[in-house]
Amino acid sequence: MSKSIAVIGGWAAGMMALAQISEQHPQWVRIVLFEKNSSLWAKVIISWWGRCNVTTGYYRRKDLEDKYIRGSDRVREAIGQFGPRKIYQWFENHGVPLKTEKDMRVFPQSDNGKDIVWVFEQIIKTSSIECLLGTWIETIDHNGRQFVLTTKDKDYNFDAVIIATGGQAYRQTWSTGDAYTWAQHLWHTITHLGPSLNSFLTSDKWMHALSGIAFEHAKITINNQEKKPAAWPLLFTHFGLSGPLTFIISAYSSFETIDHNHPLLVNLMIDSNADTSIWNKRLLEASSQTPKKQLDTILSQYLPKRLADTILHEQFPWQASQAIGQLSKTTRLWIAEFLWWWWTISVVWRRPGDEFVTAGGVSLEEVDNNTMMSTIVPWLFFAGEILDIDGVTGWYNLTSSRATGYCAGKNAIEWVRKIEKF
Repeated sequence: MSKSIAVIGGWAAGMMALAQISEQHPQWVRIVLFEKNSSLWAKVIISWWGRCNVTTGYYRRKDLEDKYIRGSDRVREAIGQFGPRKIYQWFENHGVPLKTEKDMRVFPQSDNGKDIVWVFEQIIKTSSIECLLGTWIETIDHNGRQFVLTTKDKDYNFDAVIIATGGQAYRQTWSTGDAYTWAQHLWHTITHLGPSLNSFLTSDKWMHALSGIAFEHAKITINNQEKKPAAWPLLFTHFGLSGPLTFIISAYSSFETIDHNHPLLVNLMIDSNADTSIWNKRLLEASSQTPKKQLDTILSQYLPKRLADTILHEQFPWQASQAIGQLSKTTRLWIAEFLWWWWTISVVWRRPGDEFVTAGGVSLEEVDNNTMMSTIVPWLFFAGEILDIDGVTGWYNLTSSRATGYCAGKNAIEWVRKIEKF
């Protein structure tokens, strides 16, 4: 008698699960992919402007665990089986040359996310996989023997199901959180949900005028509590703050109320590599070597001119056009201290609709760490962002999605083989 496996969700976790099943399954296993979108391209288009991040270049387990805010202690088993190094090798073995960029993100050498989709399209073409695109699942039930997946047109029966739909971020790609309802219907707990990896709107109008200015090694504390990792790139935008460091802070504050009545107070250090002593040394050397140069000219050597002008006119207007050699020691130290610890920014809102992932999900207490199988409903597997796992940036979430997808696919086929024996 043939057996069947359904994979629900056609991106990082789901496609990796599908690949593992298809590359080792015997012909008597029926494999069906369900995907809401009419193509497999939807999330590639918005993944780093179509480049499609693959994973991270960090391989050490400790380095990786530090990058997960929720689920770090539980995801280590999956990453141990299929971590960044193996993910990198897997894609290259399947015909996609990769590259590791300076910030340790891994992309296709072509910078074209279509190459990643091509890998899975080839797997689907060369396997007996039924690919039901544009198909919405309304409910999932378990009748004691099999799973029953109900769509608008018909019911489908399966021996095993892998739910890898993602969370409720990027709703324009139909990531609308349906799977939370399915999981609850199948007796699972959904933890508190919140937006993560999003940009921030600020009430500081001076910052909006500095749109486009970026800092490579910025540091932030929120509500006077420092969070790790500390130094990452940051971007000023026309609405407020964005960039990797902003996403990290948003992940740590996913469940905090942020609005005009409850602003998130952000203290910004523009360059974590330049403390007060370094700034004082720079100003002192300039005072000695070019004493007649104005202070704004000196600061523009180290900062974008628009930023240097704003700092001086907002904080030291009486010093802006003064010659550097005329600064008193007290004033020089005051400016150096200010450039080390900058001013407080009031975040008043998460930018609506631009979160990358959803914080929270299916409780990891109800999922086996090694197999990704439910400890409540046998032969039900979870993978990817549907789980209560999320990292400090998108590439760590993609890494955990691919790792948990790998484990779910590998173990789903092994469990179906056990069913066949009986």
